[in-house]
Amino acid sequence: MDKPGPSKKRKVKDENRQFQEIWTEKYIFVWSHNKVVCIICKNSVAIAKEYDVKRHYETQHPTFTKFTGELRKQKMLSLKRELIGQQPMFTKPIQDSETATEVKN
Repeated sequence: MDKPGPSKKRKVKDENRQFQEIWTEKYIFVWSHNKVVCIICKNSVAIAKEYDVKRHYETQHPTFTKFTGELRKQKMLSLKRELIGQQPMFTKPIQDSETATEVKN
């Protein structure tokens, strides 16, 4: 009997997975800080693939499907602005602490 050769394992980083802009409208996800982030609950999915994004949307936010048309678009833009507004809160203290530690002669 022949032994099977060494199998080459697939690596996620080699699969070249990329965020698709259509996911923002379909599943309310955005690309933020190198992650695919749900703008409803602010959680990210581990791998940027449509199956994971769709599963999160359908299992965690089934009531969001009731929003359609212009109402859905307005809600999505509101959530997106909220996420963008929260991001500087987390980075600003780091910037302030860096300037506070500078030594002046």
